[in-house]
Amino acid sequence: MNNRIDYIDFAKGGCFLLVIIGHTIQYGRINSLIRGLIFSFHMPLFFILSCVTYKYSESIDSFFKKTKKAAKHLLTPIVIIYISSIINITINNVNILTEKGFIRKEILSFVYMSGVKSSFAGVDIPAIGMPWFLMALFIGRTILDYLQLVVKKNEELFIVCLILSLIGIMIGNWGQLPLSIDIALSVMPLLYVGYNKKVILEYDRLLFPFIIWIITFLLTSPTLSQRTYLELACRRYPLYPICFICAIAATCFISNICKLLCRLSLLNRIFVFIGRNSLFLFCIHSMDYFFNCNMIWNRTNSEMINAMIRLLFNIVVLFVVLLLKVIIKNLNKPFLGKNKE
Repeated sequence: MNNRIDYIDFAKGGCFLLVIIGHTIQYGRINSLIRGLIFSFHMPLFFILSCVTYKYSESIDSFFKKTKKAAKHLLTPIVIIYISSIINITINNVNILTEKGFIRKEILSFVYMSGVKSSFAGVDIPAIGMPWFLMALFIGRTILDYLQLVVKKNEELFIVCLILSLIGIMIGNWGQLPLSIDIALSVMPLLYVGYNKKVILEYDRLLFPFIIWIITFLLTSPTLSQRTYLELACRRYPLYPICFICAIAATCFISNICKLLCRLSLLNRIFVFIGRNSLFLFCIHSMDYFFNCNMIWNRTNSEMINAMIRLLFNIVVLFVVLLLKVIIKNLNKPFLGKNKE
């Protein structure tokens, strides 16, 4: 059964391009309105939409099978990105391997899976970067999948998700749990919205969710210079739950915009293609530090132009990777045929 919905993939593709832009215009530009608007919904959108088309378990047996499959799908990229970061660090400074505490810090970085720097028992723990999202999505969606099996009433499921969210946010304000578990708990209401589907699939208004998005954004970000907008990796939840209402309204608005844009054939093909390969693009963007950014996308004084260069670079690499994947698959066909004989 194919659970793909074109405008959902369109939204994922377009939103990930905004992720690349948001990550590029952040340096030295705290009071960026564009970055604030992007961060108000970009990661919540992926949490929500990743649950819209997800096929949930119908029994405990299927739950374990789906969890195993999801672990392979989401956790393998984490390991690849993590190993590549170690390789990149050692390439730039091979002597770092002999520095005291380096190995311990990198192990703690993997264990904590935090998108930002943290500390434990007086030890500074390096940020692992973007993989925090994949871990939080895996843990959060696994929890939701189990809960929908044991909590039969939809209203009760929402209350449980809300309680878990409050626990996650309280823990996040105090510290950080390993594997970004506190974030996984905090986003449970967002996952519930995706699980419930109606807000995204059936509500087709544009103006109302747009107004709610802008009003709640202004409430949670009265001054961008203080960086009060939603930022999950940093455990920043301004005026919770208003910041989540902001993200849900923005996701609803953008999904409905994408329904309309899907009618444009060329845009539909491009953005749906990117959305369906967003995990590949996620990995590519996570590892684009292998390339000297000062030589590629930091060439101008305009952060927006630099963001466009970086975006184009990541897309070109995506096409190269997918092309190599097809070539390797075709080369393996004769060998697979011989093995069957």
